Amino acid sequence: MTIEELHYDLKYKLDKVDSLDTDNLLPAEIDWILNEAINLFVKQRYDKNNPKKLGFEGNQKRIDDLKTLVIKSPSQQPAIVPTNVGNNTYEVKLSSLNYEYLFLVRLTTKLNKTNCGYKVVSPEESEHDDLNTILLNDPFRKPSFEWQRVPFVFGRSSTTLDDLGSIYLYTDGTFTITEVYPEYLKTPNKVSFGGYTYLDGSIATKTECDLPKEAHREIIDIAVNEISRIIDNPNFMQLKSQKLQINE
Repeated sequence: MTIEELHYDLKYKLDKVDSLDTDNLLPAEIDWILNEAINLFVKQRYDKNNPKKLGFEGNQKRIDDLKTLVIKSPSQQPAIVPTNVGNNTYEVKLSSLNYEYLFLVRLTTKLNKTNCGYKVVSPEESEHDDLNTILLNDPFRKPSFEWQRVPFVFGRSSTTLDDLGSIYLYTDGTFTITEVYPEYLKTPNKVSFGGYTYLDGSIATKTECDLPKEAHREIIDIAVNEISRIIDNPNFMQLKSQKLQINE
């Protein structure tokens, strides 16, 4: 759907609520709710800990729901040269990616060791409280060029004003990490009908939804459900919630 069609469909479905509370919704307010619905939709489809134990790529529908947000490397996201921040630690700032980062899908790294050439390996995400054990005491998990092991964690960026965070990768000092290939879900477009003034004084420009068109009606249902919750219409919200569970 176009942004105009999203607005029309939302208003049409809200008319079924038969509530005067929805008569005066402005384009900016509808956009706000639509963007909330899009964020809820994406997080629900990505969640690997949801009650149905599906998560992203848990079934074909979930794959299709988010396919337009997946950024592939190196075709859409060129290799990143990580920064050596000392103590055998390498940093990749999420702000350096081509698209605004949302969730990691896959990570690949290129390792180099003197007189041994290079290897392309998939690092293993670790928990912060396990790092000391992994890096110092665990012979089966510690960084190794030969065994192709590179632990990584997410953390605050080393740059003070960078609030997007970073990926930190660890070596044992005998090899270097020369390139990192992140594949990830980008943040979905912030849709906008356009023509109104934002809170910061800028003028909103028309922006379309970049999720697959098959997902648009489900996003509308989530938006209507959210508005119904806000105006305290429990009966309608219950019906919409049942529909959303079926669609998932």
